[in-house]
Amino acid sequence: MKVPWKWLNEYVDLDWTVEETCERLTLLGVKVENLTLEKLDLSGVVSALVEDVSPHPSRPHLKV
Repeated sequence: MKVPWKWLNEYVDLDWTVEETCERLTLLGVKVENLTLEKLDLSGVVSALVEDVSPHPSRPHLKV
């Protein structure tokens, strides 16, 4: 079963690193078969805030 670290932390207050948690789970008898660390490349991401929306002057079904 895949368990995201963020999801696990919502249910259990952990003061350990990911690696320490995997070791402790193994000691408790829960087999950790694989640990995948994923990093997202957000270098090309642009965010914006839309402050106002109004109807297009010649196309009422569109908004600008």
